[in-house]
Amino acid sequence: MVGLIAALALVSLSAGLGLRRASPVLWSIALLGLAYGLTLIGRGGAIDGWSLLVAGWLFLYAESAYLALETGPQSFWPWRHVLTALATAGGSSLAGIVLLALNQSLIASGPLLMAAGVIAAVCLLALVAAASSRGTV
Repeated sequence: MVGLIAALALVSLSAGLGLRRASPVLWSIALLGLAYGLTLIGRGGAIDGWSLLVAGWLFLYAESAYLALETGPQSFWPWRHVLTALATAGGSSLAGIVLLALNQSLIASGPLLMAAGVIAAVCLLALVAAASSRGTV
């Protein structure tokens, strides 16, 4: 079932890029998220550490597809946009992994580490809010 949903997502992406329409690209991203969510069913109540990397990959998938729709064929490679997307996906995945590690070690540590985790989460939210308000990503 999961493989069928992932294949449908790739067909939807191909159709969207071929027709130069954004709507099928959106559906392909949603279908890939659904396929990943279905793989998590029955795993138990633990937080899946891979979800942070999957989120980064879905972001890169979406950015590359929309960049292809937005710009079309070009004679140059849009390095700045690609590097910004890579830095955003990598940085957010890394920050999530650090916060998850802090959360897992919270049981053995004390309130000081908990305060550091809360401060890191608030700083991460502020960074995302600032970047989205400027429209840089």
